[in-house]
Amino acid sequence: MILYTPLPHELVFRGEEQGQMEMVVRCKGIPVAVRRETDDRWKISRIVSTNPYHYLSDEVKPGAYVAFREKTSVSLDEI
Repeated sequence: MILYTPLPHELVFRGEEQGQMEMVVRCKGIPVAVRRETDDRWKISRIVSTNPYHYLSDEVKPGAYVAFREKTSVSLDEI
């Protein structure tokens, strides 16, 4: 990917340099990208959906916090 911008590299890629990773999860049936704030508290950074009605939800919006624990193992029944 080539990015033509007058901004310095540090401003364009500041989230990647700090080690902040996003994870896509479903929150109330809506796919969202979240970033970890604490062990069980995550902040919604963006909505990842093609359905325009998902962007109208007040409960699931960027900047809102959700609480869940990350799964470390998956049983064969869930696959």
